[in-house]
Amino acid sequence: MLAFYLSMIDNEESKNLVERIYNTYERFMFSVAYNVTKNKTDSEDIVHDAMMWIINNIDRIEVDFSKKTKALLATIVSHKAIDSIRANKKIQYGDIIENETEIFNCFGALNKISSIEVKEIISNMPRDVKNVINLRFVYGYSASQTAEMLDMDENAVYYRTEKARKILKQYLR
Repeated sequence: MLAFYLSMIDNEESKNLVERIYNTYERFMFSVAYNVTKNKTDSEDIVHDAMMWIINNIDRIEVDFSKKTKALLATIVSHKAIDSIRANKKIQYGDIIENETEIFNCFGALNKISSIEVKEIISNMPRDVKNVINLRFVYGYSASQTAEMLDMDENAVYYRTEKARKILKQYLR
């Protein structure tokens, strides 16, 4: 499959980056997809869809092979998995992996509570809200970039951001 992905890229630097992403994270992406779908075949398709998205957006994403990169890939794959489930009219949710330190730093106003409590609050939010939080506040993407990455309307991004703020505000009282 890697050869197929590499054949789609003209730039040698991008080829090397995609190859490294695939070799480093393919199993991880599969496990994230499988955690959501509980189906091997669907999970393989989802990893393929995620890799295609990565190839099409390789110039727009920042890949530094850190926990932040792993969390970004988890967000992409989990969103693709949810899209797949919705397309099949199934409703299931899996856990997304969050980078606790990054999330805590991005919500600096939450210094009244510990990073563990922040992670707990966020883990109880709906998956679509968590995905928006990760892209907007952990990775610093704008609302329009987040909407494009998650294939949703920009107003939906604002709505989910506001929903997250309201949930977090309850814990700051």
